[in-house]
Amino acid sequence: KAKHVVVSIKGLPDKLSGMAGAHAKEAKVMAERVYPRLYLFENSLRDLIERVLQPQFGDEWWTRAVPKRVRETAEKNKAAEEKDQWHGKRGGRGIDYIFLSQLWDIIKHNWSYFKDLFPNQAWVEGLITNDMNVSRRVVAHMNPLADDDVRNIEAAYRKWSKQLESIDENLP
Repeated sequence: KAKHVVVSIKGLPDKLSGMAGAHAKEAKVMAERVYPRLYLFENSLRDLIERVLQPQFGDEWWTRAVPKRVRETAEKNKAAEEKDQWHGKRGGRGIDYIFLSQLWDIIKHNWSYFKDLFPNQAWVEGLITNDMNVSRRVVAHMNPLADDDVRNIEAAYRKWSKQLESIDENLP
């Protein structure tokens, strides 16, 4: 067995001692094909929700439009993070402290403001809770996705991107 493997991911050292070659290959796929799409999807969804609800509810949109149990999750996660003063924070908004599946809860709770942006509730719910969230849970625990799941993430991201492009002119 080799003492080290070569990992070819921009910005990382080429050699990593003690890692199996299979993990290096998986890391490359996750870094190049999966993580950027999950990151862009989740953050564009958070921004879209704020962009739609803020004009409707004003600067208090978080307290006025978001279900109480979702806000409580954010408060709990933010409080838990406070103990690690040495570490940077997730973000400055409550919406940065909730789970991906809870973003769907916000949309569903405010469907009248989102209905013209998506084909239907089932479409956006499936995209968030199935297409993206199931794989996101695997990736968040530093496990690789199977090849089919990588392709599913890529397809779901394309679907999301095309939808956003199609509604761009209708966004507040």
